[in-house]
Amino acid sequence: TNKISTNKADISTNTKDIGVLATGVGVCGFIGEKHGTGTLTYSYITGSTTDGSSMTGSNGKYTAVTQGYYSISYSAETRGKADIWLYKDGDKQGQELSTNLTRK
Repeated sequence: TNKISTNKADISTNTKDIGVLATGVGVCGFIGEKHGTGTLTYSYITGSTTDGSSMTGSNGKYTAVTQGYYSISYSAETRGKADIWLYKDGDKQGQELSTNLTRK
């Protein structure tokens, strides 16, 4: 009887852990062009989440519901210099992504 109770508890724990692994987040924001400085805001957002996470185009903010590691990528075409910073909870993160291009 004791082993049955232990196994039921283990199954319950494993079921919750498997549910977390099934979480999926894939969101993409698009902006046609950006002039000057300031927050990147998005005119179009696509993708889906299974955990209620969301991206708001009007303020460029992504709200994560599930704790974990996230991969973020940027793609841009620039004439001159572009500095892109990622902020998490208002704090600047990591290295500056800086591009200096000289047109020939």
